[in-house]
Amino acid sequence: MAGELERRRPAKGDLDAEGARLGASFGLGGPPQGAYRARRRSAQWGRGTSVLATGGVLAFVIPEWQHRWASGWEAGAGLIAVAGVLMMALAPRSKWDRLYWYPGGVAQRLTAEPEPKILRWADAAAVRIAYYTDDESLTLDKCIVDGPGKAYIEADRRYKAGLQAFAREAEQVIEYRLLPGLADACQRGQPVVFGELTVRVSGLGWQPRMGRRAGWWLRWPEVRVVKAHGPGRGLYVHPKPRGRGKHWVGLEMVPNGMLAHRLIEHVAAPYRVPVTLTRE
Repeated sequence: MAGELERRRPAKGDLDAEGARLGASFGLGGPPQGAYRARRRSAQWGRGTSVLATGGVLAFVIPEWQHRWASGWEAGAGLIAVAGVLMMALAPRSKWDRLYWYPGGVAQRLTAEPEPKILRWADAAAVRIAYYTDDESLTLDKCIVDGPGKAYIEADRRYKAGLQAFAREAEQVIEYRLLPGLADACQRGQPVVFGELTVRVSGLGWQPRMGRRAGWWLRWPEVRVVKAHGPGRGLYVHPKPRGRGKHWVGLEMVPNGMLAHRLIEHVAAPYRVPVTLTRE
């Protein structure tokens, strides 16, 4: 069945059947709560799209340069575009990666690996989030769940709606497992670090690891509001009084960065510091 799923687009029934088998084989707890597929196109297909785009650009640019270039270049642009189409048409068929998650963990079938990747939620040590920015929008780019050693499960935009659902599930699991311990450590006077951000029971601060920018530190009574984005993308810290500007703290790919605003919400509650989250 694995080979069949690699050669053609897996139907929903195929996904559910494979997900049920993996869950039973590795004791992940019942049928999958999420089952998604991601197309992996061949490298030749990607090169073909690049060649086609090059031909298209030349086809538009050359007419503007006719006084500089010979007309034979127009035919050359057409040949380049045709070559790109042929490369795409003759490229090997797409293969499909599959991702499943269960009450007990995550399973992933990658076409490049003979055995499934299994990570139990009990072994999950961290979740990392990255975002993709273009000229018009900001979207979730990838979600990585780190396990013991070098073990990890990664989902990217190829999973489409599955990426958002997987990131939400991973966020809920890691929050349930780790947030109480982080809050307890903070209350006992220990600093909790998220990349360049440090949260303490007395306040929060930012210290860059590289560069010449100076860091800052604010006690909770000096903080007017904290506005988180993502979750896991970053947060704005607005100091008192109003009009003093704001500090941006990036949290992309920071282990468990999506928990920062929840920890701040808990620790800063006695000082009535508002903490908001804008999901992106």
